[in-house]
Amino acid sequence: MPQGAPPPSPTDEEKAAIALAAQAFEDLCAARHAIGVQEYGQYTFLGNDTLRMAVEEVADLRNYATMTGIKLILIMSALEDTDTLLSEPFKGTKDGWGR
Repeated sequence: MPQGAPPPSPTDEEKAAIALAAQAFEDLCAARHAIGVQEYGQYTFLGNDTLRMAVEEVADLRNYATMTGIKLILIMSALEDTDTLLSEPFKGTKDGWGR
């Protein structure tokens, strides 16, 4: 993709897959909320330090992201030349994901 070129538009099939994934995530969030309400009560959050809880969840998320990053690098190293793997960074979608 030429530098500065807009990203290609997703196909109808890709758009449908994105919509399904988005709905699946929304459903997961709703289900987890319902479980929390059932287990802890509808308004328990009012008595909890949700800011502290959120910070701890963000720390967990960062750790999950690190572990996932390691797994992705291991997968990439099995598919690509390990001498050049991640040797030079690239910019995101503004300049395209190609190398």
